[in-house]
Amino acid sequence: LRELMRGYQQACGAVIQKYDGHIAQYLGDGLMVYFGWPKAHEDDAERAVRASLEIVEAVKGELAPSPLQVRVGIATGAVVVGETGGGDASIPKVAVGETPNLAARLQGLAGADQIVIGSSTRRLLGEAFELVDLGAHALKGINEPANAYRVDATKTVEGRFEATRAISLTPFVGREEEVALLKCRWEQARDGEGQVVLLSGEAGIGKSRIFHELRSHIGTHAYLRLRYQCSPYHRNSAFHPIIEHLERSAEFAREDSASDKLNKLEQFLKRSGYSNELAVALLASLLSIPADGRYAPLTFSPQRQKDETIKVLLALIQALSAQQPLLILFEDLYWIDPSSLEALDLLIQQLSAQKVFLVLTFRPEFESRWSAQSHVTLFSLNRLGKKQISAMVSKVTGNKSLPAPVVDHILAKTDGVPLFVEELTRAILESDLVRETETHYELTRPLASLSIPSTLQDSLMARLDRLPTAKEVAQIGACIGRDFGHDLVAAASSLDEPQLVHAIEELIQSGLISRTGSAPHTTYIFKHALVQDVAYQSMLKTSRAKVHALLAQAILDRQPGILETTPEVIAHHYTQAGLVEKALPFWLSAGQKALARTALPEAVGHLSKALELVYTLPPSTGRDRSELDIRINLAIAQMAFGGWTYAEIPKTLTPAGDLANRLADTRNEMISLFYTWLYHFCVPNVAEALESANKLHTLGDTSSDRSVVLVAEMVLSATSCAAGDWEIAKYHGDKVLALYDFDRDSPLTFLLNHDVRGFVLGWGTNYYSALGFPQKAREASLTYIESAPRIGHSFNLLWALTGGTEGLIHTGNAKRALQCNREARSLARENAMAFAEQGPCNYMGGLALIADGQFAEGYEMATRGVAFWNSAGGSIKDPMANNLRAYALGMLGRTDEGIVLAQETLRYTHKTNHRTWEPVTYRVLGDLLVKAHREGDGKLEEAESAYNEALRISRAKSAKGFELIAATGLAQLWKMQGKEKEAYNLLAPVYNWFTEGFDTKDLKEARLLLDDLGG
Repeated sequence: LRELMRGYQQACGAVIQKYDGHIAQYLGDGLMVYFGWPKAHEDDAERAVRASLEIVEAVKGELAPSPLQVRVGIATGAVVVGETGGGDASIPKVAVGETPNLAARLQGLAGADQIVIGSSTRRLLGEAFELVDLGAHALKGINEPANAYRVDATKTVEGRFEATRAISLTPFVGREEEVALLKCRWEQARDGEGQVVLLSGEAGIGKSRIFHELRSHIGTHAYLRLRYQCSPYHRNSAFHPIIEHLERSAEFAREDSASDKLNKLEQFLKRSGYSNELAVALLASLLSIPADGRYAPLTFSPQRQKDETIKVLLALIQALSAQQPLLILFEDLYWIDPSSLEALDLLIQQLSAQKVFLVLTFRPEFESRWSAQSHVTLFSLNRLGKKQISAMVSKVTGNKSLPAPVVDHILAKTDGVPLFVEELTRAILESDLVRETETHYELTRPLASLSIPSTLQDSLMARLDRLPTAKEVAQIGACIGRDFGHDLVAAASSLDEPQLVHAIEELIQSGLISRTGSAPHTTYIFKHALVQDVAYQSMLKTSRAKVHALLAQAILDRQPGILETTPEVIAHHYTQAGLVEKALPFWLSAGQKALARTALPEAVGHLSKALELVYTLPPSTGRDRSELDIRINLAIAQMAFGGWTYAEIPKTLTPAGDLANRLADTRNEMISLFYTWLYHFCVPNVAEALESANKLHTLGDTSSDRSVVLVAEMVLSATSCAAGDWEIAKYHGDKVLALYDFDRDSPLTFLLNHDVRGFVLGWGTNYYSALGFPQKAREASLTYIESAPRIGHSFNLLWALTGGTEGLIHTGNAKRALQCNREARSLARENAMAFAEQGPCNYMGGLALIADGQFAEGYEMATRGVAFWNSAGGSIKDPMANNLRAYALGMLGRTDEGIVLAQETLRYTHKTNHRTWEPVTYRVLGDLLVKAHREGDGKLEEAESAYNEALRISRAKSAKGFELIAATGLAQLWKMQGKEKEAYNLLAPVYNWFTEGFDTKDLKEARLLLDDLGG
């Protein structure tokens, strides 16, 4: 038996060696064999099947007569091949993953002397073998039923290759129509009719190559080319492609001091024809260059500074285009960061009258938003036909012909994707299966043995495996990014400098990378993003982690300024290295810096990544502290980004409050409770809001931090006002106004997105109006609006200019409210706060228009704002807005609709217990019912009942302001009914109670009525 097994092993070993397989383990009477590791081939699946067929024949033939029978299972997929036995070379390496398990289970399905393969192997074989479909099988350890196929014999027909990935630009062929269109658009741009072309296509289809072809057709015309490259590692790094372009254009060198860089920036701007102190200061800030005392410090808010920076960037392009036409390429938009996209939006809007030709490239999954504009052209690149593929093969071979069967094979396998054609052809030329002569290439053995890639990844890995030293360098470069510098590769490589230089030259000669710049600032670029992908994925995770850790430290050592510019780069490397505790502070820093710049999508992205990672750490106080800091910052970013009712806020905050309490972190517990309260308050859920307010008050009672007391009193004031408890609201509001000190307390705005005093003044306009202090209501509005800019917080200012104008609207100063609304809209656009422009700006602007007598326009605008606010989950302002909207409907002759809206508002009030404006709603309903009576369709008794309900509620809560408007409405009704004396006796005592605000709307209305009644 031992002799028989020895013969079996020898026979199998000989066949496996023939096909360059690797015997990983002898498993008793079985073998575990790898194809594709440690050396990849372009046809490893086919090799495995052919080897299996020969082993079956060898056992049946060479070992005959023999009782042995063979069963083979073959599966294809990614595995991790790792060391065992502490790296002892005598101990075999083990493949880990689902693929070995699947192969074993498929072998269990095989009968005697049979070969069974899985569906992934089947796809790679095409029609090369006689196969029998065995159907789907439930296999132990495999989640889904697996399709199985029996291999019976080889076939002479070559298989069809379905390529799915591309790796580099290709020799240019065809595309005559596309090039002609580009040339036409270029000529239009040269004549001052700026043009945009959107080039869409799958990876490897030739988007970048067609742009370079255009350049060769432009000829000798003077023009300037600008190139912006988006990066997958910098999707959340604001202005990344623009910053890279500016640094190249200004010719920055790594050893440059801050002063040198500033000098170069000044010179670049002078050459560009656009240079002024503000432009230099803004671009220096964008490039993180200290102003060096040469320029006055920038005092803009973060969002305003971003907008002014974009204006400078656009003005710079306009200045350059005035000197000579511009040809601009913006590549790989599917990786663009939101701030660059915002700048690109504005550029596309403005360039139609400039000598600018802008080409944007992206994959089909990127959704273009510009194709409807008249100066924008969109076209998709299609795959090549047979003639074009044959021409491309000829160019790759240097016009030396390949044997016809090889060309046919390429045609069949590449499916018209240019990059596939290039890679497959090069893989053949680099193999030992063809021999070059002076005029053509010859086969060295039959076509069936050609090492032709069956997948693009196999093709790349085969090329990299032929350059083992260079492969390591490519892998390190892939960890850095699409572009990588020589010094960083050196820092992470085990090679000495001569070896490194040699390896890089091999990569360049192979066409896998290209070189730009000169030593010591040489940069290398992967020919295509998928080259980088394949090199990166070929690394063991442990090796990859080590490289990322080395890169993080190398970048910190060589570029300490990165901590102030793009800490997310360090965060990324530490994350990929598995060093989560080191990565978290950098993700948090990146989020905070983005938040400070009002780059809100980027801030949410960085902080969400940090929150995702913190869950991977074991429980500890330090972990809890990190999670709390991340959640608090994320909540601030989410509310600034999506508004008070942003649905993610409770998910972020609920755990934050528990963490803060457990850590005895009073300040963060206060912030968590405040934002939780604000969310429920704006929905509104008055009961939940009151619970959070009471928790804050309890926290304030036990805390020595006066900020907590201020915030607790603030939320109790607003919540009480919402509940219709106006005296209690004033009590708590007065405490805030007495305690507040601007210098000491205004910085809280940057934690809460609202100034504490301003928030109280905003809601104070409501309770002052209710309690009968209209002058104070107006003054509260004006104080809030006029003091907000001093703090320098965009969100707080925006709310002062919208919600803070309620007092102006209620007291009859609609013109000032409209002016504030115009300022608010401008601010919302400057700060990319779409929710504010569409919500508060619309409904407050609409209400101001209604108060100004512009009923139709005001109603439509307010209705849009309320609808948007409701769609976002908020309704805290609905009653106030609905009262004026219902009033406008009555003034527009749509009385019945107004009555319905007022009745709906009362139902909402009773359901939610949100009673701030309940008496006013009853007054509006009464007025509309009276109007309906005059129009022949109303009941005065219902109107009188509405007025009396308004009076009852107001008197019960000592709300003299609301009692006045209710009494005025009822007195007007009684006057209409001839009850002048009763009307006078009702209204006069209420009016005489007032000591201020006689020039405000409600008191003027009451005075006129009293005069008319003979008072």
